[in-house]
Order: sequence, then structure tokens, then C-alpha cells
Amino acid sequence: MTEYRALLDASRRELALYEELVAVYGTLDALLTDERGVAARLEASHRASWLVAALAELEAELRPARAAGDAPANVVAVWATSRAVAARATAANRLLVARATAVRDRLAPRPAPRGYAGGASRGAALDARA
Repeated sequence: MTEYRALLDASRRELALYEELVAVYGTLDALLTDERGVAARLEASHRASWLVAALAELEAELRPARAAGDAPANVVAVWATSRAVAARATAANRLLVARATAVRDRLAPRPAPRGYAGGASRGAALDARA
């Protein structure tokens, strides 16, 4: 009975972690363009990294039971829900990466056109090289 309980508890922990990961990705998305939210963005980013690591540990713990294919129906149901939430987390992560890339590209300084002397006259730019 304790083995079953441990399996169910680990499966429920996995589901809770995936749900939290989806929420953290949402927080990161909301903070993406908030200049005042740098500390909160960093905290959420660290939390997301921790959640991903914890999920990897749980996946390794649950792998033998999943591979055995003889888990009780309620555990299998938790796994199915976890898969659905994991898919939402993956989609949220992809969207977050795309938006972060767009923000970065929008804020990145553009390279100066060839031959541009930064507002100085051509003569002044040539004098500065000499």
C-alpha cells in the first residue's frame, strides 16, 4: 500500500509542478516589457528553472512505473492530466521565447549604415582617425 501511495503522491507532485510552471511562464510573459519588473522577472526565471529541474527528477522517479504499464487507474489518470498540462507548459514556453525574442530585437540597437560617422561630418570623422 505504501508503494502505491508514494506513486500517487509523486504523480500528484508532478501535476502540481507542471501547473505551477504554466503559471510562472504566464508571469514571465506579463513581466516581459515591464522595465520595473526586472527583479520579479529574474525571480520568476529562477523559479521556472527550479521547476524544470524538479520535474526532471520526478520524471526519472516515475519512469519505471510508467514503463511497467501496470499502475492503478487513478495514477494513470493523474499522468494523463500531467501530460495535458505539460503540453500547455511547452506551448507557453514557446510563446514566451518568441515574445522575448521580439522584445529583444525591438530594443536592440540597430547597426549604423555603412559609412555613417555617427552624426559627425565626414571631415570630422576623418580628422578623428588621424
